[in-house]
Amino acid sequence: MLYSLGRFGLEFLRGDGARYLFNWTSAQWSSMGMIVIALVSAAVLTLSTRTAKN
Repeated sequence: MLYSLGRFGLEFLRGDGARYLFNWTSAQWSSMGMIVIALVSAAVLTLSTRTAKN
């Protein structure tokens, strides 16, 4: 997830490439997708660990 956050931020500095919705590049959209997947995975693992302990 940290790599995706870094990549997302660095894409603002590049200045080349096509821009899409919210003026983000395709790499930023890919990074955002990976961040969402990482957050959902962390939430699922946390919840399943908590329910297994109880």
